[in-house]
Amino acid sequence: MAARIAPVISLCLLLLIGCCCSVAHGALNPTGQDLDLSVELVVNGANLSVVDIRIAADDTIYVDSDEFIHALTPLVLPTITRSLAQPQQKWLPLLALREQGIRVQFDMSQFQLVTSIDRQLLQSRTVSAAQQQPFLEAHKMAPYSGYLNNYLSVIKEQASKESLSEEQFTWRTELALRAHGWLLESEQQLQHGRSARASRLGTRLSYDYADIGARLSLGDNYVLGGYFQGSESSLGVAFVKNFAQITRHSPRPSASQSFTLERPSSIDVIVEQRVVKRLQLGPGVYTLADIPLQEGSNDVSLKITDDAGKVEVIEFDITTGLDLLAQGDLQLQSFAGVLSQASATGYDYLWQQPFISASFDYGWSPNLTLGAGLQWHEQSTQLSARATYAMPWFIAASEYALSHHSHLGAAQAYRASLRSYRSNSGSEFQLGYEYVAKAYTPLQISAVKAARSLPVQHQWQFDYSYVFDNANTVNFSLNAQKRHQQGSKKQSWQRSATLSVGGHSWQQGWSWRVFTGVRDEGQRDYNLGFNISYQFAQGKRLRLYAQQRKHLERLEYSFQGSAQHIGVSQFTAGIENSIDYQSAVDVSMRYNGNRFGSALDHGSFYKRLQADEGRHQTRLSLSTALAFAQNQWGVGRTINDSFALVDTHSSLDGLKVRLTDQGQAIRVKNDGLGTMLLPDLNAYSQGGAAVDIPNLPIGYDIGTGLLRFYPHYRSGHYIKVGSSANITVMGTLIDDDEAPLALTVGEAVCGDDVKAFFTNRQGRFAITGMKPCHYRIRFDDTHLPSVSLEVEDEQQLQRKGVIYVR
Repeated sequence: MAARIAPVISLCLLLLIGCCCSVAHGALNPTGQDLDLSVELVVNGANLSVVDIRIAADDTIYVDSDEFIHALTPLVLPTITRSLAQPQQKWLPLLALREQGIRVQFDMSQFQLVTSIDRQLLQSRTVSAAQQQPFLEAHKMAPYSGYLNNYLSVIKEQASKESLSEEQFTWRTELALRAHGWLLESEQQLQHGRSARASRLGTRLSYDYADIGARLSLGDNYVLGGYFQGSESSLGVAFVKNFAQITRHSPRPSASQSFTLERPSSIDVIVEQRVVKRLQLGPGVYTLADIPLQEGSNDVSLKITDDAGKVEVIEFDITTGLDLLAQGDLQLQSFAGVLSQASATGYDYLWQQPFISASFDYGWSPNLTLGAGLQWHEQSTQLSARATYAMPWFIAASEYALSHHSHLGAAQAYRASLRSYRSNSGSEFQLGYEYVAKAYTPLQISAVKAARSLPVQHQWQFDYSYVFDNANTVNFSLNAQKRHQQGSKKQSWQRSATLSVGGHSWQQGWSWRVFTGVRDEGQRDYNLGFNISYQFAQGKRLRLYAQQRKHLERLEYSFQGSAQHIGVSQFTAGIENSIDYQSAVDVSMRYNGNRFGSALDHGSFYKRLQADEGRHQTRLSLSTALAFAQNQWGVGRTINDSFALVDTHSSLDGLKVRLTDQGQAIRVKNDGLGTMLLPDLNAYSQGGAAVDIPNLPIGYDIGTGLLRFYPHYRSGHYIKVGSSANITVMGTLIDDDEAPLALTVGEAVCGDDVKAFFTNRQGRFAITGMKPCHYRIRFDDTHLPSVSLEVEDEQQLQRKGVIYVR
């Protein structure tokens, strides 16, 4: 008994300390003796387990060695756990963990051991493709729901020397209406610049077969072809057994190393997590060859911000689409209809260009996945086959595609890759080769033009990384490609290589990386650079970047918060000098309000440091959503997938109610503007929020305080927090002999309201969730008579004292 009481006493004592004078003196434990506590272990934002910690008399914090290492073993590299495991050492000091790259902080307000581990120290884990099922009972979806997202954006561009100024206003709406499983979606846009223009961006009706993971869609869809096949807008029918593959985005990967933009967009080219170039591109199909990277790295992604301020990120990898599926898992996508192309008022449908597209991937065994694809158009046909096989040391994959065009004839394309597993030592590599014949024709509106736009004939990629000392990394990238001959100009091989070495000093917050590279495009061009950053607070970082090739120096301050929480979610401010601009200044900020989202982006670029030599671009974006579920309405931030409307019972009027991540950062709160809108639920995965009411009356029962959801695609929920049944009643049951009615089970009944309860050895009981009513108490022991219990509408905690059972 003493062992069980000790942690409770310590907990109460520490809470008392935290609320009293010890805080003023800065001492965490002023008692003069060690305190042992059981706290929640949170790793990279996920609640993992409960571990014991010790707060010594000198405020040094230790964690139980066995419990901590056991919890981290499935997550981190074995070298980490081996270095932490010390014989005969029961307690690990938090300082020793920081030296291993594991940042740990004790959150006294939440009694959590908050742990952050860099992704380079995490080991690869197997993810099942089986559909996740909720492990807790989730709130039911509303039978009918919907929302209207509104995106407002104003862009102003100004060139000082030419005294030119141009403004563009964009208002885009996204409508989703759901009833009895059917979903209607529609996007509209209004632009006003040199002229006003309204356009419809897409309309479709869909139905999900959740039991088999499939979706049927009718209307404006996007044809998703394989790696070597085309991807085009279309009008028709789509059946997809892979929910993630049918959502419609403006920027999207097309055929090999290419992507499609339907609207004018700002492009941030990101290489090895660094922004190396910013571009303005109009609608069209682009390849990476259109973007002058000249970085010699294969780690390339594009951050694309369209004219309404929506942001998407796409990544390029020669191994894209060559993944393993779980045994028996089938992914299928099929499309039929006519092709369409964007126009000033929406889409023009090419009724004379019907098409068929179908592909599948199947997990034949745990280590073998097979796939095939077919696309047919009146001018061209493509067939493809692919396979991914897991060997003991690496994963091998290949894909072969054959096309036939009525004018260009037959042509082929193929690729192969090897990917190693993340070894215990932290090393891994990737090797890939790709070939595309000049006459190869992916599915596009103009197949001949598409074939002639494919610039790369041969391409090799190699990447290798190695982690040593748990904090330092070496990366090597090699890229070689040969383009198709254009006219009489003979094309030669273009080669580039990059070697980078970096490391972290977790305890001080420093990180660094030095890189060197060489590029050979007829003549050799060398490059040398470095990247140094210092994290001086959670999410806040100062970075200095420089490279010799572009004569580029950049100083940048950034803050990265959570897109789910209220407040600033992202802020970046930088100043740079390069061969392109003598000076450039840019600022970017994202802010999440309780009912809206906002963003500000500004860039000023000077060829020379003179006021009339500058070019300026400013974008201001605002977004909000109007949503309904059943008969309730709410306003909040824009909804990407599914949502929940959360209302409060009248008994909670005047109280602050917040929905949080397990009592931490606020996701949404009541503010006197009606029902709260929780906008960030993900379809077919379990999500939720914790209900936090700081000044909740003593005895008020709100249940578990957790909201659980398992939504369908773009569905809505309606929930009311609190009820009239919120009273807690306590008392003691005594029998005729003045003895406590010990260990007795019974129920309190008032009409349909039945509350089960039991007594302890002293006859004491507590019943929660009661409402003002005249209850009858009945016992499982039928020899005991029933008694009455009056619950008044006075206060949430009612002490009834002694109740005689006679």
